[in-house]
Amino acid sequence: MHQLQKNTAHPLLVMWLVWLTLPTKTSYAQADTTLLAPQIIKEEMLGLFFGKQIRAFVDKSNQMDLETVKKQPFLPLGKKYEPQYLKLGVTTWYRWIIKSELTQNEELLLGLGNISKLTIYVEYADGRVVIKNSGIHIPDSSRDLSFYNGAVKLFIPKGEPVRLWIKVQAMESGQLIFFRLLKFDKAILDLGHFNFAALLQGALWMM
Repeated sequence: MHQLQKNTAHPLLVMWLVWLTLPTKTSYAQADTTLLAPQIIKEEMLGLFFGKQIRAFVDKSNQMDLETVKKQPFLPLGKKYEPQYLKLGVTTWYRWIIKSELTQNEELLLGLGNISKLTIYVEYADGRVVIKNSGIHIPDSSRDLSFYNGAVKLFIPKGEPVRLWIKVQAMESGQLIFFRLLKFDKAILDLGHFNFAALLQGALWMM
């Protein structure tokens, strides 16, 4: 009888030791936040579409503030990102961590598309948070750039991670969102050329 108890106790002890070595369960939100590396921004990447390291969360209540949203599970956009249609009646949040490897601190233009309402919370390494607003339904005087309804100007320090929390709402169907970074001075110059060409084309059409 004593020998039987000895033989049956041994496998139970092994199972218990194996169980102790198993990793504890981690929530999806915690894992996603911890493992996501910053998007490195290099000179040759300016003007391209980004998306691989951007994560999204849909707030169906339209009531969540930034601190609540930070605790939610964000999902990847996919390996190959293309501009996508926004859902009506909900608030979509995007989280994007970037780190500049440009030659110096830069002012960049973040282009997102013609969207009804958007708010960007720019969170710097020192804890500062700068809020930028834009969108078709935002008055010119309240936009970060009065002449752009789908873009904001960002100050991006060299070598420091910057966390972007992008809140968007579509009030009309067919609105696309994309993510592009351009040097601010060049982007404004290109816009000026575009507006001049459009004005010239309109004048020629009226002649």
